[in-house]
Amino acid sequence: AAKMLVFSRDQEGNVPAARVLNTGYATRGRGIAVDDAHEELFLTSQHNSAVVIFRKQAEGDEPPIRLLQGDQTLLANPHGIAIHHGRDLIFVTNHGHVSSRSTEQGDASQQEPNRPLGREFAVPGTGRFLPPSVTVYRRAASGDTSPLRVIRGPKTQLDWPSGIGVDERRGELYVANDTGQSILVFDEDAAGDVAPIRVLKGPNTKLDSPVGLFLDTKNDELWVANYGNNALTVYELPAEGDSTPIRMIRSAPSGKRALMIGNPGALAYDPNREEILVPN
Repeated sequence: AAKMLVFSRDQEGNVPAARVLNTGYATRGRGIAVDDAHEELFLTSQHNSAVVIFRKQAEGDEPPIRLLQGDQTLLANPHGIAIHHGRDLIFVTNHGHVSSRSTEQGDASQQEPNRPLGREFAVPGTGRFLPPSVTVYRRAASGDTSPLRVIRGPKTQLDWPSGIGVDERRGELYVANDTGQSILVFDEDAAGDVAPIRVLKGPNTKLDSPVGLFLDTKNDELWVANYGNNALTVYELPAEGDSTPIRMIRSAPSGKRALMIGNPGALAYDPNREEILVPN
């Protein structure tokens, strides 16, 4: 079962978690955000195309307090999530593939309140690909609610958008653009097919499948987690173009590539080329 482990700040070594939340149907949780003002915890559920909201201090089998899911939401393989505290909004990045759900298949009539409908309840033949996007909702949105606005289209350069962060001081939205090998920065009011206000991309950036980011607004720094090269890269917050990181943290030698195995569903061997084939 899917779980979220919570550790206290002073824990170290091989110790049990201070608290465990059984997130249950919120499978393949890709993004997490915390709203201290309202004591809420937000998780994106990749497989179920949902945003699941728990009490911040939830633990054990405690159910979510509300759920955002359905065709009208335009959630499609959601990954990153960020909260704009000043405007009471949430921003969600979407890779773009989704299928419709039904409460009339299997034993879905016994569905628990606020639990997202799982993959076993997908309606056959409804699988589809939507453009990658950033969808924006009221923080308290629930059910099958349409977004307030959507950022998507060729001008956006979105390509498997993953991690996301909001700089409320500057009114800017940062997106880790995984397959696009870039960090895209939009105006926080951006909507439709709009170009980023700046882009961080190029060989000098050392970006390699960036999937996560953190905005250190105290020190005006941008931290990026790179799936492809086992590295954290750090930049000045306004960095753009082919800018060099101001420092790096690596878990492997420089130039060492990660295996890039994400969600392997099968395995095959090519005897002619002596290659192992792994779909992700």
